[in-house]
Amino acid sequence: MSVKKNRDIWIDNCKVFAISAVVICHFFESMMKADLVSDSFLYEWFEHTARFYAVNLFFICSGFLYQKYSKVNSVATWVNNIKKKFIAFGVPYFVFTFATWILKTAFSSSVNTKVDGLGYILFAHPTAPYWYLYTLLFIFMITVTVENKKQMYILLAIAFAAKIIRFCGLETGLYFIDRTLDNWVWFVIGMAIAKDVIKLVNAVFGYIILALLLVSSVYIEMYLSGNTKVAFVAGLVLCYAIASILHSIFSNGEQNKVFAVIAKYSMPIFLMHTLFAATFRIVLFKVGIDNAVLHIILGLVVTFVGPIIGMIVMEKIRPLDFIVYPTRYIKLKKKEY
Repeated sequence: MSVKKNRDIWIDNCKVFAISAVVICHFFESMMKADLVSDSFLYEWFEHTARFYAVNLFFICSGFLYQKYSKVNSVATWVNNIKKKFIAFGVPYFVFTFATWILKTAFSSSVNTKVDGLGYILFAHPTAPYWYLYTLLFIFMITVTVENKKQMYILLAIAFAAKIIRFCGLETGLYFIDRTLDNWVWFVIGMAIAKDVIKLVNAVFGYIILALLLVSSVYIEMYLSGNTKVAFVAGLVLCYAIASILHSIFSNGEQNKVFAVIAKYSMPIFLMHTLFAATFRIVLFKVGIDNAVLHIILGLVVTFVGPIIGMIVMEKIRPLDFIVYPTRYIKLKKKEY
């Protein structure tokens, strides 16, 4: 174990769990669409259960860090924050969305499916996984940090109300509005954890909650699959259990070395895993390898390791790393609070 101070190690490791679930779900989804993996109950159960927490946990982590380390409570600080987030998210969003569009357009027969027009996926309907950055930017646009627990309770109530409105059938037809209303509550839950309005339990209770949810998930998959309300509740329970377990285990500030590596490169893995997976699958098909076992084993390794190596190379050939971390090169002057 290695020690890192002045970091929320448990939040880093929540990101590890989230990115691992996102990567594996996308990987096997692409394998199935390429007819390398057949659909089955086990596959559907795993994918749906993983999706209960994968991206939701990312939003929770973002909300926690936003509330704990930012102070956005005036027009000046709000404008400065939006500028910073637009640079931090906008550059990788545009670059990697464009790269994905090129790849899927040029090799549509070898990857999942051909994507829509570039303008459409950039501005109207983002493709996976980049819709997360797109939605997160809009969440920052409507969210300020709170000063006390009373304000936190009010914000939490508003965010849950927005989710309930979506459950009641509100559909604007505008992707950025609907996605923001869907996911804002997860971000605010993260803020509430940072403000100690939502308290996490110890690891033992976390494991009990996790076990009960996993057992229940089989029933959910068999009889309640597709029910968005049930999926939301299951997501709340699963995210709470995972966060509680990791918060308890890593409260002493010690970090697992493997987790540390994945946490350090979580952003490159998020941005590049589909590109590496799709490119590697194309290469295997081109050289005549269509064995599903080889595709799965080698593909998973490349999906995780490829972005890490790619990021290391980009950091050696600066400023190529700008496309992942633009704020290393573009600094905004801080406004007075």
